[in-house]
Amino acid sequence: MLRTGFVEVGLGSVRCAGYAVVSVDYRLVKHDGSVAYPAPLSDCKDAVRWIRREATRYHFDPQRIAVGGCSAGGHLAMLTAYTPDEMGQGETTLSDYSARVNCCIDIYGPTYLGSLLHPNLVGPPLWLARLFFSKNTLRMREALLQAFTQESGRHPLRRKRACRSYSPLEYTSGAVPTLILHGNKDRVVSFSQAKRLRKALEQASVSYEWVPLAGEDHSFPTLTSEGKASVAAHVRRFADAHLR
Repeated sequence: MLRTGFVEVGLGSVRCAGYAVVSVDYRLVKHDGSVAYPAPLSDCKDAVRWIRREATRYHFDPQRIAVGGCSAGGHLAMLTAYTPDEMGQGETTLSDYSARVNCCIDIYGPTYLGSLLHPNLVGPPLWLARLFFSKNTLRMREALLQAFTQESGRHPLRRKRACRSYSPLEYTSGAVPTLILHGNKDRVVSFSQAKRLRKALEQASVSYEWVPLAGEDHSFPTLTSEGKASVAAHVRRFADAHLR
């Protein structure tokens, strides 16, 4: 009997609950620019293609695959699930297989990079930002902008266009059913990112489940054992609804 395939991007240890789980070791972007987008996306899409190629060997069901992850993993999960197959082409040996999935689990993932990285922040506004943000924060922003856009601060419009091209909100017309879990006190990836995703999915008539976590910051640091069990139950019910 074939089991259900479940691609997990960035999640920690999980209870398989009858599902086959594949953890994707995708390439991480580097500050020196040696690894940049779309490399991480290509790795994740190739993981889905690999599942289809190896389905018989590992007893996967290639017709029932979900993808999910936390934070940057959630962002990649949405891009993997929403974007067309030809975006993020990777290994040529896997090109005959589809990277389409049945559903997506987004756990506090960025949905619009423009409002997260502010690609238009140049000149005097950037100088002013240096009064309020640490050097490490601004250095990280610059490194991420380089990774997503391969453009310097001299080309803010090019950076803005590139940020849009790697924002899940730009692809909701091709989205799959999505479970959204996000803390309403998130100081890393604003709760507004999740709300914008919910609105975009509604406008595109895409099925979704909305699970805001009251009082939780990024990574749900104060979640109780009962709260963790509730989150796990939401994930299980969602998977059962779309994969069984």
